[in-house]
Amino acid sequence: KVQPLRLRADLEIGAALYKKGCARCHGQTGLGQGIFPALAGQYSDYTFAQMTDFKEGNREKHSIMRDVTEGFKNDDLKLIADYLAGLK
Repeated sequence: KVQPLRLRADLEIGAALYKKGCARCHGQTGLGQGIFPALAGQYSDYTFAQMTDFKEGNREKHSIMRDVTEGFKNDDLKLIADYLAGLK
């Protein structure tokens, strides 16, 4: 019983973090908008890897994503990635 409650709490935290830092560009539902790609339904590990690559400067060093991801701990990025993986 504890694991599902923890999973639900983690997804709620991931949703809140997504809305705080990502939704403005990628849309409230993660389906993308304009030049910003859809993130909903992507594999969690893929999304997490992309976000950490931006954060660490391994992808487009002058991207707004670098600035956005710098504001999050890696644990937060994982929660966001897990939340996005569950969206369709």
